[in-house]
Amino acid sequence: MLIAEKDFKPRTTKPEKGNKYYIRKASGGYSPCKEGKPLDKNCNVLANCTSYCIGRFNEETNQNAITYWAPMNAENFYAMAYKWGLETGQEPRLGAIICWSGGEPAEPDDGKGHVASVEKMKEDKTELTLSESGWNSYIFRTRKINNKNGNWGANSKYKFLGFIYNPNIIRLTTPVERNEDINQLQVVKDKLRIRIEPNLKGTILGFAQKGIYNDLETCEADGYTWHKVAENNWLAQVDGYVELLPKVEFKVGDIVTTKGPINSYQIASINDDQVTLMPITSIENIEK
Repeated sequence: MLIAEKDFKPRTTKPEKGNKYYIRKASGGYSPCKEGKPLDKNCNVLANCTSYCIGRFNEETNQNAITYWAPMNAENFYAMAYKWGLETGQEPRLGAIICWSGGEPAEPDDGKGHVASVEKMKEDKTELTLSESGWNSYIFRTRKINNKNGNWGANSKYKFLGFIYNPNIIRLTTPVERNEDINQLQVVKDKLRIRIEPNLKGTILGFAQKGIYNDLETCEADGYTWHKVAENNWLAQVDGYVELLPKVEFKVGDIVTTKGPINSYQIASINDDQVTLMPITSIENIEK
């Protein structure tokens, strides 16, 4: 199920008894993972960082199954994200899995890395609240971390790899720069809603900022033309709120200007998207 980022519900307490995301399939749950250590009889894939994150990633958007991930070592999560078609990056987001490689046998994850779930973050993204579990250590805990050491709080035995983003948690897009080579539009008034789906019943992500957005696709519904401005981000073409900015189509004879010693040109020819410009050095020539 797709949810707006603003509707993300953080987990700050241990998974409750009967929560199928943290119970093995053999015991009637969703999880493909082995029993945890120490074993929690109510959530029997815990304690284990990988089993916890597999459950949490799917629980975040109510998949009612384990759609993403299979049992593996924590340090392999980041590379395996590509197999699942998941976006990765170095910036934190709510609901993301944070990944480290390394560790050592004396530590909870037996030198096989560690993963945890991002439940909260400060607006400037300098501090995160994680939920996590640890093999042969703790069944569940939350903790706050920062990135002052460049390793998101982990010691030198571990190496920060990155974040794996949940594709079903949809973020509100922001304005872009003007690009005359593509269709765009401009939001000129506040309070225009952006929705996950192109209809009036679609989940509201938030309000569009004033500015320019890419116009990727259009469709008709509920009496409006809807414009796709990013993946799962749609806005209605409401009179007085949206101005269309179609891509600029040039033709032979058009005058174009640039910055430089010669700042005016006339298009002499266009062949296979190759444009030949003829310099114009004076206003008199332009007028002629």
